[in-house]
Amino acid sequence: MVQMARRSDYRTTLYLIGLAIGIALDDDFLIELCSHEVNNIMGSNSIDPRAAIGELESIVIFMKAASSKNRAANKLESLFEAGNKLSLLKS
Repeated sequence: MVQMARRSDYRTTLYLIGLAIGIALDDDFLIELCSHEVNNIMGSNSIDPRAAIGELESIVIFMKAASSKNRAANKLESLFEAGNKLSLLKS
């Protein structure tokens, strides 16, 4: 993806990031907007947009894992805090 961004003077970078975010959030508007721009920019530079699929998948998986980890950590922390409060009330 870095090579593709360099070949397109980094114009593609924002749209590739937006596309990855759109996919991770299942946001149809963002996916449509960014994929259209990525196709146009890459097409004008003779780059096959499908070449970015593997890298986009990796970014989306990382983003989903990071957000899931944060969500799980917050839930666990609140559960442990609630457990500590209950044990203090019992004593």
